[in-house]
Amino acid sequence: MRIGIFGGTFNPPHQGHKKLALEFMSRLSLDLMMIIPTYTPPHKEAPDLATGEDRLNMCRVCFSESCFLVSDIELRRKGKSYTVNTLQQLREQYPDDELFFVMGSDMLLSFHTWREPEEILNLATVCAAGREDGLTAELCGYVKSRYPHREDRFVVFDFDPLEVSSTWIRKYPKEAMEKDLICDGVENYIQERGLYADDLEQ
Repeated sequence: MRIGIFGGTFNPPHQGHKKLALEFMSRLSLDLMMIIPTYTPPHKEAPDLATGEDRLNMCRVCFSESCFLVSDIELRRKGKSYTVNTLQQLREQYPDDELFFVMGSDMLLSFHTWREPEEILNLATVCAAGREDGLTAELCGYVKSRYPHREDRFVVFDFDPLEVSSTWIRKYPKEAMEKDLICDGVENYIQERGLYADDLEQ
């Protein structure tokens, strides 16, 4: 199989995440997209992070179609969620399948600072979507300058994103719900669990 791996805090997951995941599935002809909520993201400050259980449950609601597999691999491992460790585990589980690690443009430009980037490239093809005019060219330039010997392990393409972020949703949850930027089931889950309640009361 051709398996995509899409990790993130998903705090909360939203329609922008889903659009990006579906775009990657189409562009890369993937058989399956794994959605992996992080335990503790190593590249982000996360003072208002919902519990792992809540983020996992929201992902299961948002990515409910059969083409998605929501995994708790990083939540079970606990500690900081380093991509190389996750890919090593997945390679053991899927020894004969092709892995594609997918991300947004902002993350690719810092790829050289990640833990064991060369090992990541050994384990998976790294795929990124340019989100702005000219950004795809910048991403390709980054790959050429940083990894000229491994260009075949990168895929970069243009993408017209849905302009929304989890940070914005946590700040303006009512407006996000009114604009249908959150899946209906996730909206219900947030309200039932009282997540981001301080914002909802504003």
